[in-house]
Amino acid sequence: MQIIIHVGPSKTGTSAIQNWLSFHQDVLIKLGIYYPNHKVDPNGISSGNLLQIFDREGERLVINRKKIQGVLVEAKLRHCDRLLLSSEFFSEHIEALITELPSIEVIAYLRYPLEFTQSSYNQGIKRHRQTHRFAIRMKPQAFNLERLEKVCDALGSNDYQIRPYHAECFEGGSLISDFCYALGIHESVSSLITDERKTNQINPSYSIENLEFKRWFNQLNLADYNKKLDTFLQSESARGEKYSLVKPELFEIVKSHFNKLIEEFSVHYKVHNAEKFIRVCCDLSPYPYKEQFLSEKDFTAIADKFLAAPDVDELTLFTLYMNEWRNLDNIERPELLDVLGSRFSLLVRFRFYAKAANRRVRRLLHLITTKVKN
Repeated sequence: MQIIIHVGPSKTGTSAIQNWLSFHQDVLIKLGIYYPNHKVDPNGISSGNLLQIFDREGERLVINRKKIQGVLVEAKLRHCDRLLLSSEFFSEHIEALITELPSIEVIAYLRYPLEFTQSSYNQGIKRHRQTHRFAIRMKPQAFNLERLEKVCDALGSNDYQIRPYHAECFEGGSLISDFCYALGIHESVSSLITDERKTNQINPSYSIENLEFKRWFNQLNLADYNKKLDTFLQSESARGEKYSLVKPELFEIVKSHFNKLIEEFSVHYKVHNAEKFIRVCCDLSPYPYKEQFLSEKDFTAIADKFLAAPDVDELTLFTLYMNEWRNLDNIERPELLDVLGSRFSLLVRFRFYAKAANRRVRRLLHLITTKVKN
């Protein structure tokens, strides 16, 4: 059984690849490739096949030999001679995969480090409740390059494909077609690959307005509504404007630094179409710079649309807001708290204060009754 591991890493279109693979499982099986089912959230995002071979033990991920045997058996039952597993988290656990699996082949994507850095910041605001503004040094670390170095060093052979993550370097013109070329199946599935520019993007970065709204909102502890807001803002950002958080005068300095690291990486490790990727990196121009600021007008417009979303219970959210409002100190742009509060309907605010008054009356009656009995 040939085992192919797609390790991402993060911010290289992993969700889009997994979405396509999941949708075409039957076709893949006919081609002798077994790609196991996995859960996907409403925005098409998942951890891929991670939990098909790993278990969560608190904060740790531990590989499960029984699960591995299970997916191998499933592949054989479907008469497949290749098992394909995909998760961006696999890049963090490559040593465990090498130890527990028979010989593996790895597919990974190399994204330009500056794009990776900005996309990762966006992800931190989206999913990890970060609140700080974007900042970058003149000679920053290339974390994605360091991750790929560890993967390649752990394999210690040529059993990997490092492929450039850039539209000008994709074989066939798209990420999905490039991945199918990596699998050697492009000719068989080319008619099933749609133009990604004409389809909804999976896990897009927020627009600058939505980014700033979520960054401010992350200061509030509003239970499940942080996740609901992320789902809403994702849908609103599907075709957002491209922008940069790096000031133009800093862009060329950082670009020169990252280009040198890319060239050094390509010397030590086998990168598909490396020369073209290096040329593309050298020719990169920045997207328009956007300052991290949100006007009250834009804040109000986003808040109104979110409060009108079908899965938002205004009364529950207003109750959470009121409980949180009393506990906030040193919040960035505190005036937006009042703006947010003003966007809730009069009926919701009336119901909240009526409930609060009712609770006070009931407590008072309980105290009076207790005293009379005593």
